Parts: sequence; structure tokens; C-alpha cells
Amino acid sequence: MTGVQTCALPIYTAPRGWSFSRHNGRSAWSTLRKRYALFQQGDEDQELSLRIWGYADTAKTLPFMLYQFYYEDVTYIEEQVGKTTVTRKVETPRFRYGMFLRVPEASVRFRLTEDRGSAGLDKRLTLEYGAFNREVAVYCDSSDELAVRKFLSPAVLELVLQMARSIAGMTVDFYPGHVLYMCEED
Repeated sequence: MTGVQTCALPIYTAPRGWSFSRHNGRSAWSTLRKRYALFQQGDEDQELSLRIWGYADTAKTLPFMLYQFYYEDVTYIEEQVGKTTVTRKVETPRFRYGMFLRVPEASVRFRLTEDRGSAGLDKRLTLEYGAFNREVAVYCDSSDELAVRKFLSPAVLELVLQMARSIAGMTVDFYPGHVLYMCEED
């Protein structure tokens, strides 16, 4: 983020009653890593470098938190320097952006993803919508399959497919009462 964007965020969020923070609180970070597999990525320098939270509705019943998640992948490359082999560390910075949102209709844990894996869920669903199956994977526990199929109405499937086509690296993890969304785009 540039300095101008950072200055503009409080100006944008304050009148809406939203909070804004660039503080990388270790206790908040630790809690998120323990509870959500999506935050267990990378090798080094993991942090939530930006958080914005507020309500998505005027009645203040749908809280949300937007975030920027930074981490680094580390690889080691062996190079020949003269007669000596030298190992060089290469750090690749990664930025992920996302949101927590209260979704009262969500009653079970499941995942919609382009490429992030099953998150320990034991079943990949095949739905009646062929285009959706080609672009988005749905994972859930076998015991929750009926609840997931009920939640994924045709309107929801169409919305998720549009998101997957327009937003790189999308993963949507549903939990009872809320959803965690993460992608590669700001």
C-alpha cells in the first residue's frame, strides 16, 4: 500500500463507524492461526498488516473484518561458485486479501476453492452444475453433505462461479455462523 492509500483508509472508514488498524497484534494473529487453516501458509514473516472491521448493515447485525495477510515462502537454491557449492535463500513475498463476514444461514463447515485443497474435509462434492464443477471445488465432511447441498442454491452457485472467474486464488471457508474469504487480489 502506498502512503496515500494508507492515509485515505481512516478517512474512508471513520465516517462509516468502522475501525482501522495496521497494528499486527500477536495475540490476534495467534488466535487466527490456531482456528483457521488458511492462515497457516508460508515459512516466514507472517502477519496481518491491515485490518478494517465494522458492520455490513445499518442495523449492525452483520459484523465483518477485512484484512491483508502477508507471508513469505522460502526456498533454497544451490549454486556453483567456482569449485564450491553455495546455498542461497530466496524469499518470495505473498499477499492475500480477505474478509470475515457473519452469515447466519451457514450451519456447517465446508470449503469452496479454486486451488487451495480440502482443508482436512473428507469429501469433494460433485454438483449438477458442470461449469461450476470444472472451476470450483466443494469440500465438506461426509456427514454434512446434505446441509451443504441445501445451502448451495442455484443463485449461490452462480455468484460463486462469477467470483471464481473474476478473482484470482479465491477460497471461501464456511463455518457455522460465518464465512472466511481469501484471495490473491486486493
